[in-house]
Amino acid sequence: MLVSFFVENMNLVIFLPLIVCLIFVFNTQILNKLDKNTMFLISIVSALVTCVFSLFSIKTIVFDGVFVDKTFDWIITDNFDLSLGYLVDNVSIIFISIL
Repeated sequence: MLVSFFVENMNLVIFLPLIVCLIFVFNTQILNKLDKNTMFLISIVSALVTCVFSLFSIKTIVFDGVFVDKTFDWIITDNFDLSLGYLVDNVSIIFISIL
């Protein structure tokens, strides 16, 4: 049940680094209120959360044999659809273990 929570909310792997990047840009360009230690803590926590979500999806692939596939339409026109998403399968696991 806990694993299914992480697999169902895998969109955080895509959006959490973008949100943190926007916080940093907004802070440096407009506010300038967060100190270096707070920004460092935010980046470490976001990296750990992203790592936990990725590891649970990898566990689902390796032990349950089910691949994780999430996509959503980002730009839709008459003849062109651009989707954003991810696919974690056995081939992805091999490439991740090489890294």
